[in-house]
Amino acid sequence: MLTRRDLRMKVLQSLYATEISSMNQLQEAENQLIKSTESIYDLFIYQLSFILEMSEYAQNKMEENKQKQLPTLEDLHPNTRFWNNPFLQIVWENKQLQKEIERLNIHWDNYPELFRDIYNNFKNSDEYKQYSAIETKNFKQARHITTFFYTDFILPNTTLEGIYEEKQLHWNSDLLIAAFLVVQYFESINTSTSPDEALPPLLKTSQEDGNFDVEDDRTFMCNLLRKVIIHNEEYDQILSSHIKNWDYDRVAKIDILILKMALAELLEFPTIPIKVTINEYIEIAKAFSTPKSNIFINGLLDSLIREFKEQGKIKKLGRGLFDGKEKKTTVEK
Repeated sequence: MLTRRDLRMKVLQSLYATEISSMNQLQEAENQLIKSTESIYDLFIYQLSFILEMSEYAQNKMEENKQKQLPTLEDLHPNTRFWNNPFLQIVWENKQLQKEIERLNIHWDNYPELFRDIYNNFKNSDEYKQYSAIETKNFKQARHITTFFYTDFILPNTTLEGIYEEKQLHWNSDLLIAAFLVVQYFESINTSTSPDEALPPLLKTSQEDGNFDVEDDRTFMCNLLRKVIIHNEEYDQILSSHIKNWDYDRVAKIDILILKMALAELLEFPTIPIKVTINEYIEIAKAFSTPKSNIFINGLLDSLIREFKEQGKIKKLGRGLFDGKEKKTTVEK
């Protein structure tokens, strides 16, 4: 399930990629945002599919080695502890996953060299050798080595990253988000997990959260995009009047968009605490912008929050939502 930070990052990417000047374009932007976000689920399925395909490749490879003219003792008696481990077996048996793989028509037949390289690298790793030496199959150990195989041998592979980018241009920037979903899914699996158990949802609804006063993820994401676009000129005026010693037009576009999103949350989202907004956009700035951008953004938001409070512009509902940093800050870029 995506976090609210993931959703904020998707909104930021959408705003950065789109210049909008009419309400018709706004609706189109919302539709593209939803489509782009929901496609992360497909990338999640692709990665699970690749793991399963790697397992099948390994087992086929072991069978081929048995047919050599001069097979070694290892060829004749291969160690199958990893490829047949109980954790991977549960992933294999998930009925919804198999249906999703079929829906997306995922095939990996055209990448034998990719599978060979990953297989050989993993097989020669110390972690694989240590796991293969374990006599008894422990589920926790099986989950750990499978997660390690994914995070250290599949996820960093640049060839595989390029394949994903060819399928969906924005998948390159979504890969780490989808990777988090894979690891999160792995952590949810235990020995009692049924083949009929549903895969984790991508977005949270208010019903699932148990709080019908809280926006579901899709509504939050679309509202944030909409608020920034509708109040775009107003936010430009606010920011340009508070940025000192720097030409507003020369401030990095990504920094301006991050600040506008923060303004939208401060002024238009009464259930989001001030501290949450500040912390989230500082962290997003660290991920997306220049090394000093988070300091600049932090300082400007502190200054704006003090002013908004004095003017009564920030209206938060509930206890603990009206807290923000109160230190004095000179805003410079």
